[in-house]
Amino acid sequence: MVAVECDGIATSGQSFKGVDHTKNDDRFIIKVLDSENILMAVSDGMGGHPAGDIAAEDVISSLDLIAAGTENRILNIVSAIDRADRTIQNRVRKDLILEGMGATITAAILSRRKIWWAHVGDSRLYLLRNRLIRQITKDHSFLQDFIDSGELSDKDALSHPMAHVLDQCVGCLDAGADCGSFDIVSGDFILLSTDGLYRVVSDQEIGSIIYSSRDVCHSVEDLLSLATENSASDDTTAVLAHVYDTI
Repeated sequence: MVAVECDGIATSGQSFKGVDHTKNDDRFIIKVLDSENILMAVSDGMGGHPAGDIAAEDVISSLDLIAAGTENRILNIVSAIDRADRTIQNRVRKDLILEGMGATITAAILSRRKIWWAHVGDSRLYLLRNRLIRQITKDHSFLQDFIDSGELSDKDALSHPMAHVLDQCVGCLDAGADCGSFDIVSGDFILLSTDGLYRVVSDQEIGSIIYSSRDVCHSVEDLLSLATENSASDDTTAVLAHVYDTI
């Protein structure tokens, strides 16, 4: 468990190894950049592929190089993702056994007034406001076009045999990050998670746990515990931030 607090933002993150896995391919980071901004990210090394844990570690290590006091926050995140992409592809060039190596990334820089985010793969960013939960990112998955066209429901997609097939990842050729920003208000929760959480814990359950827990640390513990109870076979990682009024 990692917990960090800064200028009206309380954060917590934790990662569990999947019950069927020999190692955890997930990674996360929570880092105070300066007195007003916190960097948060989750990365999931592609399951079943060589060195997924190393790919996720490369992504998080690249993000850890983001410095404080920089103005274009989205560009900083995307540049870090591009740097990790090159690192992973260079590893594969040097050792062809690693072909297929890659990772997802969902990263954000959060202040009390605004959030800047970037995303590749099927890890997710959620906004919880006024007791409602909204998925901000869109999965880069093989099934997403079928979901967008209405041919497949979100619920059915989670149990589909092709559910884990990505069409973009960090380390894959021609990967491109989605990015954006939006205003933050006091009381907002920001949740970043790998697919090990949302595939076995519903949005309603996520919201109920977060709004009923007394702090972000207990929320994260309860989310991952419920994922384990629901037989999460995949690695599961959650990073949660709560923006509160300090006045």
